[in-house]
Formats: sequence, C-alpha cells, structure tokens
Amino acid sequence: MGDSHRRKGKQRLNPRKQPIQRRARETVEVILEAAAQVFAKEGYLATTNRIAQRAGVSIGSLYQYFHDKDEILSGLLKRHIQAGHDLIEQELSGIMAEGKLTRTVIRRLVEVMIGLHEQNPALHRLLFEQVQLKKFRKGYAANEDLAINHLNLLLGQTPSARKRNSVGAVRLVVHAIEAMTHRFVIYGYDGVDKQEFVEELTEMMERYLLADRP
Repeated sequence: MGDSHRRKGKQRLNPRKQPIQRRARETVEVILEAAAQVFAKEGYLATTNRIAQRAGVSIGSLYQYFHDKDEILSGLLKRHIQAGHDLIEQELSGIMAEGKLTRTVIRRLVEVMIGLHEQNPALHRLLFEQVQLKKFRKGYAANEDLAINHLNLLLGQTPSARKRNSVGAVRLVVHAIEAMTHRFVIYGYDGVDKQEFVEELTEMMERYLLADRP
C-alpha cells in the first residue's frame, strides 16, 4: 500500500502508537532522525521504505508509530518546534541579564533564529513547503509569545525605547526576524553573506525599536 493511498481522507496529527516505554521512544527517535536525513537528501520523493531502511527497522515497525510519510514530516516539525522552544529558553537568561533592550539583545535574537534554521536547511525547507503549518499554529504561537513577552519587558525598561509598551511593535519585530532569517537560510539573498545579513537585520530592528544612538 503506497503512501498516497494511506494519506487519502486522513488528517492525522498523532502517531498510530504512542511511544510510552523507553525503548519505543528510542525507536521513534531513530525513525525521525533517519527520516530527517532521507528527506534532506531526497525531498518529498522519499518513501517510508527508504526511511525504515535508513533507520534499520522493519517497515512494519515504522507503521506501528507512523501511518505514512506525511505523519513522519509532522513529527519532524513538532520536533523542530520543540527545539526552537528549548533554544529560546536557553538564551533567555543571558538576554534578560542585559536589563534593557539593546543592540546586543537584538543581534543575539537574530543569531539564535539563524542557528535554528541552519540545523538542516534542506529539511527545514521541505517542512515549510509540504506540511500544513496551520496544524501547528499553537506550537509556533507559544514560541513566539515566549520571545515577545520577554522582549516587551526589556523594552519597558529601556529609556531609549521608541516603542515603549508596544506589544504590537515587539510582535512585528519577532515575526520579521523569524521570516527574514528563514528566507536567508533556506533560499539566500544574492550578494549578501551571513555577517552582512546579521548586521543589516540587527540595525533595521534597532532603528525601529530604539532611538538613534549618540
């Protein structure tokens, strides 16, 4: 039975079998990691048979946890969302230690977003082109709100802020940084290298949120 037939009429978000035991969780992680490698190399043409082969498991074992390759892609996107959440939380202590919104904070946010997207650009592109992102809006919103709430707090403590107490302004900045770093890493900007991109995007966001430097 092919992947296309398995997908017909199905809108699944959760694996067929929930990996409760440690060995089952490890098997799922092995399948997802193998899938990340196969999808990055072969794109959406990758098959569940190729993924199972790469993972070193039987196709029957794979189907115990995932109905088809679209559900595997969904699992990879969930993992990507969680990685973003973990990375933001990891960086928050250093960001908040600044005590106010500065160019350094803005630059670090740009670098963090680039780092997240750079982990596997080919897979990242496939996820955004093939997976229905509306299914994961809640996960993305949670990550965005985590960054937005903390940056807004810093903005309120910043004497040079041009957009004091403006959650809307901070939300625009977070969304803009996410969108532009995604575009840069996945598709690139002709004639713009990474260092220049970071500097220009940092300055753009700084000029929007903060008063001109003396």
